[in-house]
Amino acid sequence: MSQLELRLLTSLAVYHKRTLKNCEIKQAFVQSSLPPGEEYFIRPPIGCPKSTPGTFWHLIRSLYGLKRAPKLWYERLSSHLKGIGLRCCSSSPCLFFGTLIEGGAPIFVGIYVDDIIYFSPDAEVEKQFEKSLSTIGEVDFMGQITHFLGIEFTWHHHTNGHVSVNLTQQSFTESLLESLGINSENTSTFTTPYRANISIDSIPSADLSAPDCVNLRLQYQLCRSSGSCPLDVQTTKYHCRKLCRGGDLCHE
Repeated sequence: MSQLELRLLTSLAVYHKRTLKNCEIKQAFVQSSLPPGEEYFIRPPIGCPKSTPGTFWHLIRSLYGLKRAPKLWYERLSSHLKGIGLRCCSSSPCLFFGTLIEGGAPIFVGIYVDDIIYFSPDAEVEKQFEKSLSTIGEVDFMGQITHFLGIEFTWHHHTNGHVSVNLTQQSFTESLLESLGINSENTSTFTTPYRANISIDSIPSADLSAPDCVNLRLQYQLCRSSGSCPLDVQTTKYHCRKLCRGGDLCHE
């Protein structure tokens, strides 16, 4: 599931005045059986009391570390969702929708490996989905979603029944900086020549003499040859166009 699809489900939930819920399937990859014709043998862990030296294990189910494990798990999960009456979106294999109760409201489901998000305009449909999903294995239902794919969700329930949500990646950014060992004590900031909220093209022109235009052209050539930042190059190019007035001093 992409962040675009996540935002789509979030928008649908807010439109229906509902919040997204999420759950996690425990030990998801080992829930899939290996297909016929595929055999894997592994060496038991060192010190295993149930295996004698020189023996190997013949896998019956998938295992974390197998290259095919993610695909086998997706096939099992999608087959289970289709078996309870859901359909897969034709443009995204990670989005499912359908009705679980005849004549009832639809339910929308998004999957990301072993994490599942879902919502329905009807709370009873959500309960039916949770009951049906529990038959696939051990599932941890965590209720209203707060974090997913590095995005933090803050839900707001209004008195008129409407629902709104704020999305932020602040916690993800802080975790990333912490993992890289970056904090306020070992970082330094530098100012840039860019002026906020002002377009570069709106910089007013000035009346420069021909020698000044030549100097400006030399600065531009120096920027190109030295690999200077694009901002400096663009600013110099702008002044060249404005000041040379179509002369032969400035050519890109």
